[in-house]
Amino acid sequence: MTYESITEHNATFYHDRPAGHQYRYIAIHWWGDPAQKPTFDGTVNYLVYGGARNTASVHYVVEAGKVACLLDPDTQLSWGQGDGAYGEGNTYAISIECNPRAFDSDYQTVAELIAELRAVYGPLVLRPHRSFTSTACPGVWDLARLDRLANGEPAAPANPAPPAPAPAPAPVEAADPNRLHWVVEPGDTLGKIADYYGGPKVGAPSAERIAEFNGIPDPNVIRVGQVIYIPGPLAWTVDPGDTLTKIANYYGMSPEVVAANNGIDLNATIYPGQTLRIID
Repeated sequence: MTYESITEHNATFYHDRPAGHQYRYIAIHWWGDPAQKPTFDGTVNYLVYGGARNTASVHYVVEAGKVACLLDPDTQLSWGQGDGAYGEGNTYAISIECNPRAFDSDYQTVAELIAELRAVYGPLVLRPHRSFTSTACPGVWDLARLDRLANGEPAAPANPAPPAPAPAPAPVEAADPNRLHWVVEPGDTLGKIADYYGGPKVGAPSAERIAEFNGIPDPNVIRVGQVIYIPGPLAWTVDPGDTLTKIANYYGMSPEVVAANNGIDLNATIYPGQTLRIID
C-alpha cells in the first residue's frame, strides 16, 4: 500500500450486506464539478457529517496518496449510485469518489485501490456512475485507463510513433435543433451513447432501443458525422452541486427548456435526489 489509509470517518447511511452477497462492480464517481472547487476533506465531511449523511453514501473517497474508507464493503452496502434501495448499482457496486481533476497521481492511487478490492472480491467490472443514473459523474475519468493500471499493464511508451495522418472529416448531417441528439465522433458506439444518457437505468435508452428509434438496422454499425436522436422518456437525478445550467449543458439544451419541462422557475433551487424530466 503506497497511500495513507484514513479510517476514522464512518458514514451512517447504508444497507447491511447480506450473507452470500457477491459484488459485481466498482462504481467510479467524482466529487463534483471541478469548477465548484470540491476538496477531499469537504467531500468526506459532506458525506459523513453534512447534507448527504442521511441521503447518500460511498465506500471510499480518494485523491493522490489518500484513501478515506467511509463504509466497510465487507459488511455495508453504499447508497451512492442513485438507482434506488434495491437498484443494481446500490446492491452490487463498491463505490469510489475520485478527485474530479483526475491527475496522473490520482489515477495511480485509485488503480491501486481497485487492484486491492479485486484481490478480495474477484474481477469486479468498472462502471461509471452515469451508467446507473442520469448524471455527468464521473466527468473526465477514463475507466479503460484505470482498468489497465489496476491490472498492472505497462504505460504507453514515452516516445510513441507519430500517428498516421488523420483522414478527411466525414460530412456531418444537419440535426433537428428541437430534438435531443448526438453527432457521432470517431470511436463512438451506440453502447457508449446509451451509457452517456443513463445506461441500464429503467427508462433510459439501450443501444438497441436507440438503433430502433433511428431506423439503424445493425446497432454495431454507425458512421462518423451521423446524427443519432435520443428516445425518451429521460430523467436526471440531481447530485450535490448540480444546477439547471450544468444539467442543460450535459444534454446540449438550454436551462430555460429544462426549467419549462419541469414547471419550475429558471432560478428555482434544486435538491440532491430530485428527479428532473429531460424529455418525454
